[in-house]
Amino acid sequence: MNRILIFSNDTATSEGLRQVLSRSGFHTAVVSDAASLIEFCRQHTPDLMSVDLDAASPALWNAIQTVKGLGNLANLPLLGLSTEGTEETLNTAKQFGFGAVFPKHVDFTSLINAINHMIDPQSAAQTGVAVTSGDSLQALLGLTDEIRSLADELRDRVGEFGNDGAELFGYIDDSSEAIRTKLSRIDASALQDREIRHDFRNMIGSVTGFAELIQMEPDVSADSHRTLGRIRECSRSFVSLLDEQKAAAATGE
Repeated sequence: MNRILIFSNDTATSEGLRQVLSRSGFHTAVVSDAASLIEFCRQHTPDLMSVDLDAASPALWNAIQTVKGLGNLANLPLLGLSTEGTEETLNTAKQFGFGAVFPKHVDFTSLINAINHMIDPQSAAQTGVAVTSGDSLQALLGLTDEIRSLADELRDRVGEFGNDGAELFGYIDDSSEAIRTKLSRIDASALQDREIRHDFRNMIGSVTGFAELIQMEPDVSADSHRTLGRIRECSRSFVSLLDEQKAAAATGE
């Protein structure tokens, strides 16, 4: 059973989400302040954390940074809920690697689908969970933003990557930026187009391939290996989502 940690200082929000997740088979825990968030994550290992961004504050961001600094939670998937998030809050959430941010009035089917994919995209696909194009577009954006964030972590370590390291890293950086730009310019229905999916598959393939090449260099540190490994995981999840849209398009034809 997957474990979801819910952070919210609003009882109605946390209780409503807890009930929905529990009915969907998730094990849940709720914390309402930054100190409790840190303490919980020091003692437990959630599979995903849902954060009420209406409660965003310096203390919350510091707590999330502390949690991500814990060895076993460095890549903890983060999902945000917001009534009407400010641009500053949403940008900060992206910087902290949030995979998706949903409005609090979101259809809960979409929310559960997104959570399943953030935790384990391949398992979600195997269970036959239906994912709409809108869900997939948001998930693709979230994965791309995580890749961009991971690339930022690697930027100062390019010297570890061998003689061609800077060039190889540049391909990852440029490809992920191109993906983000293209995703931001399409609507969800475009994922039903075979040529568009093919373009995305080629671009994400470049990210995967160059990450693998860098990992083969002898002087790459353990931290960089883990970060590159997470980039490859995000890339595989990206491809899985494209495959689901391919299947959905075929069914609709």
